[in-house]
Amino acid sequence: MSTDPLVYIVDDDAAVLKSLHWLIESAGLTAKALPSAAAFLDAYDPQRPACLVLDVRMPVMTGLQLQCQLHEQGIGLPVIIMTGHSDVPSCTESFRNGAFDFIE
Repeated sequence: MSTDPLVYIVDDDAAVLKSLHWLIESAGLTAKALPSAAAFLDAYDPQRPACLVLDVRMPVMTGLQLQCQLHEQGIGLPVIIMTGHSDVPSCTESFRNGAFDFIE
């Protein structure tokens, strides 16, 4: 098991995943790109230091739903919300659930 910090990237857009993965790793960090909230839940290792870059709009489980679930379970993973489609209610909800930042 690695103890190096990991940046989880969750987005249903393959091009965004690829770009963010490259960008984060080019900064010397380890990244794991995942196409859905379910894939993140399967891959998440609570024993490894990490943060989460999370898209808002995804099918089945949205980023805000995933963030809410993590918050309700007491998982204090730092979350950065990223979206091309934001509004005040979604931004407010993300911060109420402990988002570190909200990037439009």
